[in-house]
Amino acid sequence: MSTLHLPEGYQYKFYPAKRARHQHVLEVLSPHIPTITLGILALTLLQWHAKSWSYRRDDVFAYISCLIVYNFSYPLLSLCLAAFYTTWASLPGSFASLNLPSHAKFLSTTTFTSPPHAEEEKCMVCWEEETPLASLPCGHTICRSCLVAMGQALQTACPLCKHPIYSVHDKTLLFVSKATLSIQSITVMLHFLIFWDELQHLRYWNIAVETALVGFLGWLLLNVYLPLIEQGGQDWWRLRAGYKGGVGRGISTIGFSCFCGVVVLVQTVYNNRGLFF
Repeated sequence: MSTLHLPEGYQYKFYPAKRARHQHVLEVLSPHIPTITLGILALTLLQWHAKSWSYRRDDVFAYISCLIVYNFSYPLLSLCLAAFYTTWASLPGSFASLNLPSHAKFLSTTTFTSPPHAEEEKCMVCWEEETPLASLPCGHTICRSCLVAMGQALQTACPLCKHPIYSVHDKTLLFVSKATLSIQSITVMLHFLIFWDELQHLRYWNIAVETALVGFLGWLLLNVYLPLIEQGGQDWWRLRAGYKGGVGRGISTIGFSCFCGVVVLVQTVYNNRGLFF
């Protein structure tokens, strides 16, 4: 058996083993973030032929904003901004379409017919006959007392067909509703990437938490928001606020949803702040 002879005075040197640093999936994707960001923003170009110049101006402003944020070395923040704007622009409803009168103006411009009325003509809500009646834009007949009660309850839609007839906090409702879905889209995107990272390292508890969160947000999208959009079209954001409790309840519900979405998103960004800032 041969023996290795070392020269006299030789000193052994031990070097610490270098462990490979764990790279988060967001770090792995960082070289591709500019391409993904441009791809998301390009989705808004699909409807440019049907957009007015004001909406095209908003698109260009969003592109410039994302580019500025990216040039300040915040690529992931730029990606989130692109996802927020694209979701916002893709949702139906716009501030330019909010042309309904206020409740007071609606009452002052509506023509009421005094009793006696024609045979079988009565309020279709309270069924009173000896009361001033008016015909709503949807064609239903309603009395002044019911219209006043609707205003006091902040109920903005016809009680019979849910057709919107006047405006109460419409701009606030539209803004909060679209912001909620836009924030939710960012949260789903980020937590899907986090779920992917946890899955690669088999962190079972974190995998369960991310699965539950992404599943809940997906359930909200498929079972709450998409049916509202399909049913209401441009007025999808009115459906929960125009009846069954009035606008007051609608603002509370939608506002609470938006607040919860902001809390989850802020917590996600804070826990991964090294990747954002």
